[in-house]
Amino acid sequence: MADRYALKRADLPAFAAWLKTEGWEEVPTRDPWELLRMTKDGSPTVLLVHGRERGLGDTYCTIWGASEKEFRRWKNPGPSAPKPKPAFDPYQI
Repeated sequence: MADRYALKRADLPAFAAWLKTEGWEEVPTRDPWELLRMTKDGSPTVLLVHGRERGLGDTYCTIWGASEKEFRRWKNPGPSAPKPKPAFDPYQI
């Protein structure tokens, strides 16, 4: 199901930059409603972000499918990896 009020237009460049670090490649959009279209090597999945130019009140983009999954990963990153324990801990002597 499409989520119409999750991604703000102002956050779209940061989201696209993060996607590029995750291996997604930006490709040309196919219609005027698409704001972002990306593909990933070896995957038939296409990531789409739609929006409209209805005026100043339209500040959100529509995300669905793969874009919704990736958006959730970007917005709520999992806990960071635990720090490795040093080989020698002077406090355990």
